[in-house]
Amino acid sequence: MYCTKCGSELAVGAAACPACGAGLTARFDPVAYTLAELRDAFAGIYQETHALASGYGWQEEVILRLPRARRQRYCAMIIDERSLP
Repeated sequence: MYCTKCGSELAVGAAACPACGAGLTARFDPVAYTLAELRDAFAGIYQETHALASGYGWQEEVILRLPRARRQRYCAMIIDERSLP
């Protein structure tokens, strides 16, 4: 990150520019943050749903009603079973 006043490089977490003393403000966009968190949390939902539907023959509605941790445990079991010789 660089100072908007003088262009000097800033250390992470700096409150002021060491070269010119300009104060820094951190900008936080709660909407962008929340959307990124949701995107990350649900990145694997399609793969999990496909694996469970293929592995157990469950319907999508049933799979999506499972708690995330339980869904992931079942997926891990399918992956482990498929990796056996």
